[in-house]
Amino acid sequence: MKKIFYIFTLVIFCENIYSQEIIKSNYTKGLNAFEIDKLNNFYFVKDNQVVKTDFEFNKLYDYSDKTFGNITFIDVSNPFRILIFYKDFNIIVFLDNKLAPLRSPIYLDDLNYFSVDALCSSSFESFLIFDSQNTSVNTISKELQTTQKGTNLYAVVSDQKARKIKETNNYIFISFENGYIHVLDKYANYIDSFFYEGLIDFDCVNDDLYLLGHNELVAFNIKKERIFYYNFDYDANKGFKIKNNTLYLLNEKSLISFKFL
Repeated sequence: MKKIFYIFTLVIFCENIYSQEIIKSNYTKGLNAFEIDKLNNFYFVKDNQVVKTDFEFNKLYDYSDKTFGNITFIDVSNPFRILIFYKDFNIIVFLDNKLAPLRSPIYLDDLNYFSVDALCSSSFESFLIFDSQNTSVNTISKELQTTQKGTNLYAVVSDQKARKIKETNNYIFISFENGYIHVLDKYANYIDSFFYEGLIDFDCVNDDLYLLGHNELVAFNIKKERIFYYNFDYDANKGFKIKNNTLYLLNEKSLISFKFL
């Protein structure tokens, strides 16, 4: 397996920003994370609770379950089948568009996956997991069967812990705590690697990769050509989303929107 690593030297290049605004809402205070679905609904995660609002931040539904501790990750790529992951208990819950459980919780230990660091939703109501014991990305069907096992990635990732998986139309991206993001094909075979020092979060718009640092956001297409760079006046950043020509940035104090030309 050939390993190709890219370390990027960033040159200042800014997209045109014509406005920025601190979003003032009761639901944006003290957040752990947030998401935006295809229907422009927001999901605000704080400890063990999810609040769903419309695009104008009017509350629609909420969900909370103290049984499994705090929520580790939420995936809203399918707004009618929302994935909630509780890493401390190695449990997944699927919710409908009103944040009601679709089925009983999925105990990954019962599927013989005892050490799952990252996962995400996939097509046909399946989901992807990074199996750290076998260092591979596997597909689990809605019937809870392992339908595909990716190649062993140990030569690439070693003992690093996975932080996040994201599936696009053509690729699987998986980030690790050392700042590497590895690109896999749809069968979870290794293709390539990015490196970004100080990586906080990443997201994908189509097959383009957006990388968040402490006070900057940079993006590359799959050919490693830089397509976006913006430097923030804000630090202590925690996460971001891009929707409708707007960048939403979450830091320790607030949620901020940046409008692009």
